Amino acid sequence: MAEELQQEKKESASKSAQQAQERMNQAGQQMKQEDTEKAGEEQERAKKNLNKLERDLKEERKKYEQMRQDQVIYNLLEELKGLLSQQKEIRDTTVLLEEKQEGGEKLGRNEFIQLKDTAKKQAEMIAKAEEVSKVIGEEGSVVFAERIQFAADDMSEVERRLNKRDTGDETQQIEEGIEKKIGDLITALKDEQKRRREEEQNGQQDEGDQQQMEPKILPKIAELKALRDMQVEVRDRTDQLSTVLKRIEERPDLDAGEKDAMKQAILRSVEQTSHQQGKISELTKKFIEELEGGR
Repeated sequence: MAEELQQEKKESASKSAQQAQERMNQAGQQMKQEDTEKAGEEQERAKKNLNKLERDLKEERKKYEQMRQDQVIYNLLEELKGLLSQQKEIRDTTVLLEEKQEGGEKLGRNEFIQLKDTAKKQAEMIAKAEEVSKVIGEEGSVVFAERIQFAADDMSEVERRLNKRDTGDETQQIEEGIEKKIGDLITALKDEQKRRREEEQNGQQDEGDQQQMEPKILPKIAELKALRDMQVEVRDRTDQLSTVLKRIEERPDLDAGEKDAMKQAILRSVEQTSHQQGKISELTKKFIEELEGGR
């Protein structure tokens, strides 16, 4: 059905172009015969045919762009589902190895190999996440692009921690955060996919889209929610790091040198969180500017 409608649009555009050409030829003949009244009538008809041709071509471009975006959404969903599955496997391994240690069991050679392999898998996921971020950014959804870049940065931190055999609560919290970032984007894309499908079935079209085709695969409301979630996550992460630093300082079994060493490890995460807060501020400013520019 879609292909038939597409063919009808092409035939309609071709017919409009032919009719416009015929009208212009007829107008030219009338001008030669010095019949300016009939020439004017033919010119007006040619103008109407050209206007119809322009509308048909715009509709054709819009349909093509919608089809292209639908394919982009589908491809992104497939890639993100794979990333989410792999990330859950990494967290499951992290939790398993930590539980063994909490139970008093020392990690042996096999566990260390498993930990190293898990860190390697995490590293391999970074490039995939960054590619997803790039694609989304190119589609105009800068907020989601940055959020997935945050996930990629967190993956890098998890890789570093696993290589240092750190499977503790903080590492697991970062892994959970990665899963949430990926999962939220999957939800947003599925919601948009469903909206487009229902709109197509009902034959409806948003008036704003009729007037201007925005090169975005996700609506502004979804980006606003993502922006809010990013701020909540950074705030919660800041609170967690503050609590950890306070606990280190209050531990009576550590001397000053040991406390400083533990703090240095935490300060890396503090620096990363501060960087993310700066990025969120920039995104918020851009988002507001886009909203104001769209008025």
